[in-house]
Amino acid sequence: MFLEKKNQRCWFEYIYEIYEYLFYRTYIWQLRLWGEKRLPEVAGLLLPTSLFTFVFVGPIVGVLHSLEVPNNEELGILLAVIFTFVAHRLFISDGQYLSIADKYRNETKEKQRQRMKQVWIFLAINLIWVIFCIFLFIKVIPPPSNADTSNKNPSPEYIEMLKDIRDRRAQ
Repeated sequence: MFLEKKNQRCWFEYIYEIYEYLFYRTYIWQLRLWGEKRLPEVAGLLLPTSLFTFVFVGPIVGVLHSLEVPNNEELGILLAVIFTFVAHRLFISDGQYLSIADKYRNETKEKQRQRMKQVWIFLAINLIWVIFCIFLFIKVIPPPSNADTSNKNPSPEYIEMLKDIRDRRAQ
């Protein structure tokens, strides 16, 4: 039923289009601001890459950390690097950013408002998702077993050591 309709696009295409438009808007903004000297295509690439890392890779690393999966930070870095490479291939290499700019250059003000509305809704959903994940990691998912969550008072020996240091400074 749902998948049989050939005119419907999958959710991945919508997300890609939003990322592409986000890239375009950042690229055009940086191009107007600094010109070609400051590589506006790289600035355009950094925003979607950072967003992807923060929204998708961050929660994955958080879950892997709470499940005590070894090397979870390295896995997060690897996912971010892979996405950066893929985004570079999609948006920058072989002058792709020029064809993306041409694709959106002649859009009407109404279409531009509609696309920006989609981008802002997407960013708001991402912000809600990140806040939800932070709440989930703080309140629901238990910390790893090797985390010190006891909030103990300092030992008497430690307090004595601090007093000795204080007394030596006073002399």
